[in-house]
Amino acid sequence: MPKSACALEEDGDHEAALALYQEAGDWASVIRLLLPVAPSVLAHGRWQTLNHWITSLPRQAVEVTPWLAFWCGACKGQTNPEAGRTILEYAYAHFEDAGDTIGQAMSAAAVIDSYCRLGRVHRRRSVDRCP
Repeated sequence: MPKSACALEEDGDHEAALALYQEAGDWASVIRLLLPVAPSVLAHGRWQTLNHWITSLPRQAVEVTPWLAFWCGACKGQTNPEAGRTILEYAYAHFEDAGDTIGQAMSAAAVIDSYCRLGRVHRRRSVDRCP
């Protein structure tokens, strides 16, 4: 199966290759393919797909890879800003430990965005309750 995944990857079909790597339990290859495409996948509104890829990984891989935690928090924040923020704060701390200022900045921005999302949810709820 990894040869098939490699062929798909070489042909540029990263999503199909990723699925085969997942099936084979080749987590290093899943992470290698996932991280570069994560921004584009999320930007195209495919956060559920990205979330599925991340949650298919062993939990330890996500916990020790700040960028996986970041993307996990960004996905979770789409439907639950508070839960997403908790994960993003975790990622921020790990970026800080690693000296990754870009990761820190992106995590901080995503945390701020989570407050904005939460504010929009509360405003919608209060409008919905008006007579």
